[in-house]
Amino acid sequence: MNIRFALIMALTLLSLNGHGQTVEQAYFKNNQGVQNSQIVKAAQDMQSTISQWPGFISRELVHLEGNKWVDIVHWDNSQAAQQAVENAMKSPVCLNFFALIQSKPSDMQHGEIKLMQ
Repeated sequence: MNIRFALIMALTLLSLNGHGQTVEQAYFKNNQGVQNSQIVKAAQDMQSTISQWPGFISRELVHLEGNKWVDIVHWDNSQAAQQAVENAMKSPVCLNFFALIQSKPSDMQHGEIKLMQ
């Protein structure tokens, strides 16, 4: 991990207590046998759903190396981000995406943006 990436992560993951724009970062890996193209397709399907939820701003799906990814979603505030987590656990399209990946609860974090340039 380079220093610039570490600093960006530190800035975006500082706090959940405020009312500013919140970033959700979820790290995951493909399940065995799942192709990258399947991840992208399921993420596109999921995008159509979550983009309709209150507080959604934007999303980036980043392929790191090998079968590692980070899903970055921007929400208006921490309440919208938390509600999205609850909605996702009930959404068939989101559950389809989750079935393709490996992650644990600590792989997802929310943080309030403190500096944006």
